[in-house]
Amino acid sequence: MTSSVTGYIEHPTKGVSAVFAVLFAVSGILHTWQIIKYKSWPYMWVVPPACIIFIAGFVCREYAAHHPGSDVYSAMQGLLYSAVPILSTTLYMYLPQLLPFCSALRPETLFAILISLTFSTLITLTAQGVASFFSSDSTSGTIKAGLALLKASLIIQLVFLVVVVLTVLVSRNRAQARGILQLDSELSNIYNFLGLFVLLLIRDIFRTVQIFMPSDSTVWTQEVFFWVFDAVPMLAYTVLLNFLHPGQHLSDAMQEERRAAAASPPPEPFDDVEVGAGGRMTKATAIKLRPFSREKNNTKTQLSTSYLLHDMKNLAIVAALAAGSNAHALAPRGPPGCCFKLTASGGTSGPVGQLSDGQNRIGGGLSPITYCIDKDGEIADSSDRPCILIPPTSQLQCDKGAIGTPGFSISPSGEFKFNGNTDFLACQSGEHGQFNIYTSPPPKDVSGCVDITLEADGCKALPPPPPPSSTGAPSPPPAVTSVKVVTVTETVCGAQPTGPPPSIQSSCPTTLTEGNFEFPHLIIPVDSSKPDTAFGTQYNGQVSSTVSTIFNFNIPPSDAGKTCTLVFLFPEKSQLQTSSFNFTGDGRVDFAQMNAPATEKTTFHTIPSIKTDFHVSTLAPGTSYVIASFPCPAGETIAFDMENSGTTDLTWFEDFNPSP
Repeated sequence: MTSSVTGYIEHPTKGVSAVFAVLFAVSGILHTWQIIKYKSWPYMWVVPPACIIFIAGFVCREYAAHHPGSDVYSAMQGLLYSAVPILSTTLYMYLPQLLPFCSALRPETLFAILISLTFSTLITLTAQGVASFFSSDSTSGTIKAGLALLKASLIIQLVFLVVVVLTVLVSRNRAQARGILQLDSELSNIYNFLGLFVLLLIRDIFRTVQIFMPSDSTVWTQEVFFWVFDAVPMLAYTVLLNFLHPGQHLSDAMQEERRAAAASPPPEPFDDVEVGAGGRMTKATAIKLRPFSREKNNTKTQLSTSYLLHDMKNLAIVAALAAGSNAHALAPRGPPGCCFKLTASGGTSGPVGQLSDGQNRIGGGLSPITYCIDKDGEIADSSDRPCILIPPTSQLQCDKGAIGTPGFSISPSGEFKFNGNTDFLACQSGEHGQFNIYTSPPPKDVSGCVDITLEADGCKALPPPPPPSSTGAPSPPPAVTSVKVVTVTETVCGAQPTGPPPSIQSSCPTTLTEGNFEFPHLIIPVDSSKPDTAFGTQYNGQVSSTVSTIFNFNIPPSDAGKTCTLVFLFPEKSQLQTSSFNFTGDGRVDFAQMNAPATEKTTFHTIPSIKTDFHVSTLAPGTSYVIASFPCPAGETIAFDMENSGTTDLTWFEDFNPSP
């Protein structure tokens, strides 16, 4: 018995199917090239096979247009029906990219469900339904069974699409409420996702309506419906993936302009620096463990530890491991420089004082603070904290572990300058009538500003620092106290524990260039607003008013006898290529080591207790921070908590690529 719809109800137009076959071939080739270029095989590999299936379907349709008596109708329908569920898996395979946080289901769980259902259910139902319904040899019972399978398949596809897009929208709303997913790249991916969803929805609605209509309905008999509501949307789907390829957005969106003003220039590298006890070695990449090169007649090894959970880049916490016998507790220092106090005059006047957190202010009864300046034009306060101009506001702040901003100088008449300019701004802090000090803040970020100049009471006629050079010769090894010395190819940053006058911490690049990586296991966010919710391990770190993040590190037994150093690397956004971050607030965060590691079931209520509090640091883009050093607990898993201590809202993605 022959199906009432197995004849060519709409007569295929000659030539059109051939054109579509060629267009799908071009689209598939372009997509294959982009997959290779952006290394996006894990979530885009199904597009070229789907294009091949579409090509085969349109070739069959073109053959049928020229040979009306041929029996290729069932094959044609099977190919064109089955290609769509396969192509739609691209939507689900890059879904985890959109849900790094705040999703109702963990991304990997949702991903497994979607792929399993797509391949095991939808494609099976579609293929069997088409084979039974459109075959010219099918019996009446087989046709009815095939019709039921096709209806089930199309309805499931529609429900699937709606559930997935609702999941994305709900997760996005949750993320926006917590300050995540504000990056242009993330929003672009969401908009691309919604565009693909609309195209699939058009096709699925058409096919669902068509399968429920009688065979003499115009949606069956008029070929134009197929081209407008099926062929064109699916071709547009592949074209959209080519023009707005997810891999392209992950790369191009990171070339944004600097948010920061008055950013610190990159420090000059050092080679063959002698490290005494307690040397701190930094590494400019996301939390990695890597053995460093061994030098002849030197049995010392340098390691660094890093965290990776996704292919994002350059913003990370780093544990650096200084290996070797008798390498314990000292960092080399530059010369002490010259010390002075500052007095402001102009729109507001008075001595420059300081809050306990390192903010430099004028007024409010603050006592004058002593600064010291070195030959590179970097200054530090009396607590030996290097001073920086925090981007994007350029506020003058002094922070322990920071790399000082160079370019300060004092004229023969005592004028305090930055890059030769004596003009500063004092802007209302909103506290006790005090003014913060800036060089060039964005007007929208400050209020109540007045022009001021600063005068130093000492160090007059100190020559200005030379301009930074990218090709200068390596600096000579700094002096160290008496310990066994090890020579390494990494700059060392540290601080002498005591002894006035304060001195300036040497500028140090945070780049290791050799070795293998071993990654820690978990990034665990906890949320005080959802104290009983376990978010599991995530792709990004976050610090906000309610969310803190715990990082687990596995220290291998081979690291026994080494010294671990915790470092936070914060590049400028413009330096990044495959990652980005969202940062607002004052940058104040608190780091602490926990008494026990976190697990995927850790919640705010079950956070391990604090073993060691490393106190508050003030973070700013373009700066690297040494948080703490301690003996490596070889063979153990250790955890560190990073939480907000002010108005900080920071979200970033981890990556294995080197930091700039």
